[in-house]
Amino acid sequence: MELLVVIGIIALLIAMLLPVLRRAKESAMRTICMSNHKQLMTAVIMYATENKNLLPFCNWGAGDLNPPPGHPGWLFWERYRTTSGGGNATQNYVASDVETGVLWKYLRTRKVYRCPLQDVDGVIYPKSTNILTSYNMNGAVFGYGQGRPQGPGLPGWKISKMVKFRSDGVCFWETREDIAFAWNDGSNYPQDQEGLTKRHGAGGSVISCFDGHAEFMTFKEFTAQYNKRPGRLWCNPGKPTGD
Repeated sequence: MELLVVIGIIALLIAMLLPVLRRAKESAMRTICMSNHKQLMTAVIMYATENKNLLPFCNWGAGDLNPPPGHPGWLFWERYRTTSGGGNATQNYVASDVETGVLWKYLRTRKVYRCPLQDVDGVIYPKSTNILTSYNMNGAVFGYGQGRPQGPGLPGWKISKMVKFRSDGVCFWETREDIAFAWNDGSNYPQDQEGLTKRHGAGGSVISCFDGHAEFMTFKEFTAQYNKRPGRLWCNPGKPTGD
């Protein structure tokens, strides 16, 4: 009888401790992820400082084989690798592609480009930038595609300067892990389909801003910001509405 009482007490203690330990682990992972964001933003700021305040190209657009002239991408240089034998350009990313991005000069640790929980949950889409990173840059940096030439004779590629963005504008967020098309390149629209991951629990995820700070944004706040134009998410300086 006494042994059963002891076993019962131990079982009760374990049941009480497990949620606490799980929350502690989630908090630790979130702290690592927040550190990753801060390091990415430090690298972006360093790049801009050395390049006349221009932000790196956000690797926008699955149809463009190369970045704008003189503005290689933050995540990788080229979007496509040539398949051996056939010679056709096909999407086929490998983890080392991140070393061809312009931020690698300042941030030479692959782990920083990935949320630690990505390796825990194992959600990796073959032939996608999900292999390279857990984070995507806000397409506002490239005007959501409006920065490319719109036709013959029209102005060329346009990359925005960092000083044009509001300090609390969102530059990076960790994109949803359950939708493959969110990982076709290195940037996204700030919308639900390409919105915040649910890996971190606690009703939100980590984001980082153009002033270099990182914070935890709730899903509710993300949705509220999505409906604001302009706002922290829709912050394209090229349009009054930010979209």
